[in-house]
Amino acid sequence: MNKPVMTLFVCLLMVISCGSSMAADRWKIGHLRSAGSAVDTDLKQLVKEIEAGTDGSIRIDIHPAGKLGDYAHVQERVSFGEVDMFVGPFGTAIDRRLSLAFTPFLVSDWKAAKAVYSPGS
Repeated sequence: MNKPVMTLFVCLLMVISCGSSMAADRWKIGHLRSAGSAVDTDLKQLVKEIEAGTDGSIRIDIHPAGKLGDYAHVQERVSFGEVDMFVGPFGTAIDRRLSLAFTPFLVSDWKAAKAVYSPGS
């Protein structure tokens, strides 16, 4: 066999082996609300649809009420790959740029905006 065909074959074997090992794992999703809350109910429905849509190859465990830790800790764990998904507020300890989403709500009128967003403020 020539080198490109052999490389493609090895890559295909890696994808197949990784895919089968990933299918055996359970994903983790955490949220801060109590069990039975609207967020919990919606996540249960989402997980049900994902598991049905993938014929059970993707299985997800829901961890309500901050069981995985506080939001900043769980966000850090998501960035390291220890937790797969999280529904909650942004923690700015890891990346301060995440707070940019909230800057429009710091002011209520143009006068305050000029004061807050001016150079040196």
